Amino acid sequence: MPMKKITLLVCLLVSFFGYAQAGAIDLSFNPNDPGFGMGDGPNHYTTTTILQPDGKIIIGGNFTQYNSTARNRIARLNTDGSLDNTFNSVFPANDYINSIALQPDGKIIIVGNFTPVRIARLNNDGSIDSSFNPGFGANNSISSATLQPDGKIIIGGNFTSYNGTTRNRIARLNADGSLDSSFNPGTGTDNQVTSITLQPNGKIIIGGSFRSYNGTTKNFIARLNADATLDNTFNPGTGADSIVWSTTLQPDGKIIIIGYFSSYNNTPRYSIARLNADGTLDNSFNSGGLVDGQILTATLQPDGKIIIGGNFAFYGGTSNIARLNPDGSPDTTFDPGVGANNNIMSSILQPDGKVILTGYFTGYNATLRNYMVRLDSNGSVDNTFNPGSGANKNVYSIAIQSDSKIIIAGEFQSYNNVLLTRIARVNSDGSLDNTFNPGMGANNSILKAILQPDGKIVIVGLFTSYNGTARRYIARLNSNGTLDNTFDPGPGPNSPITSISLQPDGKMIISGGLNGYIGAIARLNNDGSVDTSFNSGTEANNTITSASLQPDGKIIISGLFTSYNNTICNHIARLNSDGSLDTTFNSGTGTDATLINILQPDGKIIIAGNFTSYNNTACNRIARLNTDGSLDTSFNTGSGVNNNIGIIVLQPDGKTIIFGPFTSYNGTTINQIARLNNDGSLDATFNAGTGVDTSINSAALQPDGKIIIGGAFKSYNNTGRNRITRIHGTASGITTAPITISGTTTINSGESTTLTQVGGSLGEGATYKWYTGSCGGTLVGTGASLTVSPTVTTTYYVLAEGPNNTTGCVSITVTVTTLGTAHPVYTIDNTVVIPNPYSEHFALDIPTLNQETITVKVYDSIGRLLEQRELKPIEKDKLQMGNGYPSGVYTILITQGKERKTLKVIKK
Repeated sequence: MPMKKITLLVCLLVSFFGYAQAGAIDLSFNPNDPGFGMGDGPNHYTTTTILQPDGKIIIGGNFTQYNSTARNRIARLNTDGSLDNTFNSVFPANDYINSIALQPDGKIIIVGNFTPVRIARLNNDGSIDSSFNPGFGANNSISSATLQPDGKIIIGGNFTSYNGTTRNRIARLNADGSLDSSFNPGTGTDNQVTSITLQPNGKIIIGGSFRSYNGTTKNFIARLNADATLDNTFNPGTGADSIVWSTTLQPDGKIIIIGYFSSYNNTPRYSIARLNADGTLDNSFNSGGLVDGQILTATLQPDGKIIIGGNFAFYGGTSNIARLNPDGSPDTTFDPGVGANNNIMSSILQPDGKVILTGYFTGYNATLRNYMVRLDSNGSVDNTFNPGSGANKNVYSIAIQSDSKIIIAGEFQSYNNVLLTRIARVNSDGSLDNTFNPGMGANNSILKAILQPDGKIVIVGLFTSYNGTARRYIARLNSNGTLDNTFDPGPGPNSPITSISLQPDGKMIISGGLNGYIGAIARLNNDGSVDTSFNSGTEANNTITSASLQPDGKIIISGLFTSYNNTICNHIARLNSDGSLDTTFNSGTGTDATLINILQPDGKIIIAGNFTSYNNTACNRIARLNTDGSLDTSFNTGSGVNNNIGIIVLQPDGKTIIFGPFTSYNGTTINQIARLNNDGSLDATFNAGTGVDTSINSAALQPDGKIIIGGAFKSYNNTGRNRITRIHGTASGITTAPITISGTTTINSGESTTLTQVGGSLGEGATYKWYTGSCGGTLVGTGASLTVSPTVTTTYYVLAEGPNNTTGCVSITVTVTTLGTAHPVYTIDNTVVIPNPYSEHFALDIPTLNQETITVKVYDSIGRLLEQRELKPIEKDKLQMGNGYPSGVYTILITQGKERKTLKVIKK
């Protein structure tokens, strides 16, 4: 076979293949995270849900945001769980919504505890329908609203009047919101009505916590005639022995009741029962006492099965969710795993058999689901419905392991939709490392995590336990995330720790408020006990927020204090290794506000914070000090930043990256992130664009110069990323010297080719690193040449780095055209996508295992099928797809027989 040789001449531009200008987002880090709060769901509990005829979903409750977008206690969702932006209610609900009723014309009745009227009607777009006038409305909460076919509305709740007219806990309104005086319940009920169910004949079943209706004893359930008089043909006997939360009408006229009762008409029935049409108990339905707790919602399936939710334990250890057969026995084909971790308040059935649940829960079967989840018909989570990504709450700390894995800590409770309590480990590509198992994790926020040389992790923060074991504000973990019981701090400090530094001997410097072990600063031994040889005397008179360890063992401290051991030192001081004040460090009058500090390798100290001067010299929020504490005037920041600096990261080349809520540096617009040259001037080659949409709380530098940042943000430079992302750091210029890469690019399987840098130069001392997958992906060699023997078509990337800050990346593809008899058996894992990212289309080289048809499907980021091809094995080579796609991340699903492979491809 003829061999093909090519010489590739390129100018190494840092923008090529994502090896972008410093400050640009690294799209290869957790690329499936759409950011912008997607997956966050409601930010507080959701009590009610209703399905529109077009499949859209209206939810109500006590939330004020959905997917981090403002929505005041009511929102409408698209069928995939994303927010429907065509619906935006401006109704000023100041408290929760209990119930929603949908009119045939698309208008929406909402009731609840919001004041003053507790009822309103909205148009289809969420605007207030001013033709609906309830006057003064109800004088207390409304729990339920049901529409009659004639447009009238029956309401029940805890009110005793409506628009000034006495109506005890039940009333009927005309379609315009006025009271219907023809519906007169007399004295009504003596306690709350929680449920109203309208029968086809116009009669009304009510449930609640009442014991009488219009003076007649009716325990927790009754039926009314259409004019509100009591229907005496409905005979529940002694009724339920406790609250009936809801009633559901079966097609045959029988009635499912749920609540917190333990008997009905003196017959044992635990929280669920079925009644005949006349109110008597239907003995053919019996759950057998399988429910321990209260049932708050029940949804009837067309096949007669019943989905129940609430606050209960069910057989097999399931919490708060189950499905019953038509006779009340458990349906074992419905498997919710461990169920929901808190109350389920409402449930609705979609026409396709999927079930939407809302409530107080934040997790479902170890998957994060904030107050809302959709289940497949078998009880499992439907991951296509508003899937979560990234961290769901603040990331406060980042620590990078020697193997490039990343420890993240904060107040988050999930990462990429997996429940993890406030600490996780992610792989270098941003995917979750499932080998790290913190169990229940910390019971409150982790503010800082540091790595020991042995791989153990010390965490400090607001927590008082870790995975159920008492640990007050400090703990040490093994490398797999479990608690290290050899580190025992005893009762721990009396206030949270804000800073921790590790000494070379394994001892730890901790600092914080005034009520720590022995004050605002202490040193711990390797086992967690207090090191009594560290004696700070009367020490700092206020909180120490930052402590940096010098190589000689001395400690730079900064914070809110104005004196240390009765010596004035405003917000900054240096201590000797024994904790005493180092009087050779002279900060003069110090700063006028609190600050943080970091040490340069030359011993100089960069300080930052919210100060505006140092030792009476103006310097806005950042300065550099000499080793003796004097101001280093060679570091000139000009007018500095216009707001606080909260984080400093020092690069090996002496440049400094700063983070905070500032919007300018020395008069140049900069949004919350900037890089400074060694002299304090702004590094214009670092460009974060629009930066983040909200705060950055933590940052860490990788060995390759990339920077991991965490915080509360949901986007970076208009690219969505939920609270953690990676940005480029070292690429800060372009090379003007062309470089040629030579090599044979078409070979037979089993042959070798050498890829060589043969022309051009980045200058003496240039280095070359070869990768597969991407620049910075899998390292396969170093040096000016690389000999390879690929068995499938493979793209190689060479990262060239030279002096004068020149760097860049180019690629070369080696195509394998013939598979010899010695070729190994492939699995679908060997599928190659060329190129990735791509501009116009991508090609697939799909190895085959057998002669079955290969199916290739392409989905977009919200799970929509865009393209599908079915091929015979002989047709599979270099399948071209992806024409006309917009920029984004796409999922490729390849199946051949029982083999399945999922790939990701990026359209630039």
